[in-house]
Amino acid sequence: MQDYREVCLFLTLRCNQQCRYCHRFLGIDEVGYEDNKRIIDKLTEDKIYNVTFTGGEPLLYPNILELLKYAKEKGIKSKIITNGEILAKNPKMREIYNYLDSITLSIDSIDNDINEKLGRGYNHFIKIKEVLDSLKNHKLKVNINTVVSKVNLNYLEELGDFLKEYNLNTWRIFKFAPLRETAKLNEKEFEISNVEFRTHKPIFASFPNINKIEFRENDDMESKYLLIMPNAEVIITENNEDVVIGNILENNISELLKNRVTTKKTSKIMEKIRTLISYNTETEIMPIINRIKELDYVDLIGISANGIDTYNKIVNLKPEIVFAEYNLEGMSGLELVEKSKQKLNDEMPVFNFISDNIPEEQVEEIVNIAGNKVMQLIQKNQMADKIVNALREYNDIKQD
Repeated sequence: MQDYREVCLFLTLRCNQQCRYCHRFLGIDEVGYEDNKRIIDKLTEDKIYNVTFTGGEPLLYPNILELLKYAKEKGIKSKIITNGEILAKNPKMREIYNYLDSITLSIDSIDNDINEKLGRGYNHFIKIKEVLDSLKNHKLKVNINTVVSKVNLNYLEELGDFLKEYNLNTWRIFKFAPLRETAKLNEKEFEISNVEFRTHKPIFASFPNINKIEFRENDDMESKYLLIMPNAEVIITENNEDVVIGNILENNISELLKNRVTTKKTSKIMEKIRTLISYNTETEIMPIINRIKELDYVDLIGISANGIDTYNKIVNLKPEIVFAEYNLEGMSGLELVEKSKQKLNDEMPVFNFISDNIPEEQVEEIVNIAGNKVMQLIQKNQMADKIVNALREYNDIKQD
């Protein structure tokens, strides 16, 4: 089965922490061990070999070791998302390392008082540190999930200073999302605006030794995940609503998703992404252009080397997405956004700016003008990979 969603298997909704911003489901029964083995079988029948085991706290599931071992035997590459508390308290549970390809730990702050306020517990940082230290001699990919909210927004840099000392694969930064349950109930206590979230993104550029840093907002979370509940119901989230599309014990994932495909969605998948690249030095950008041309879902409709030409191409060619050096000759990125907004309004393209240093107040102004039409800030030394990855991410979102 070919699908862009990450499959998350919720083993249990029970949890040993009471995070006040958590949007986990509540009040759903659990199937037994044999049914979970059947779910693994169903996934492999669909050639789904990458599965994230989650919860609640998945290590509270009584047959977790047996199930992970079974998944490994079936060829599954398993990732688990855990708050780390059980692994810190009970070293014997670290046997799960033998059956995993990746482990994701959740931490939002190194400050004990903030962790207490979030509901993770006063000593959460110490427990995460102990688990990270225990992973140093294992070959697992180690990831971190961080939820950014009003409570920890101004303490992210010190968290990054701690995490950069470990060999992390990915640090995922989630904007607080009041999707359901507890998160909806406490929305006012934790909510932050898109502007606040996006203007803090440059902080993370100061941690280049972390292999990959990803950002997730509400729309990203809807488009990237397919959820299998503890009772085997399959859920996708659309327009902030959880939609049950069936039960995996009755139908395979591929069958359930096929029933969701519409003519409109099929036609959208066929469309190529109309892309414009703008950079002051053409020789530097040519290798990147050659890489972009290899992407079969991208239509490179224009190249420009100054701000005026870029603006004219935006107006006349109407690209969907633009990658532009921020300080283009003759026009800054801020001016480019302002003029495009004035001329095209909602038909303006999605902007990605290339620069090693954009003043924070200008980033905030761009986000105020462009809203969700600004996607990424790209450092010059990471141009090629970041541009290709941004196009892949945009293509995923576009297909949803």
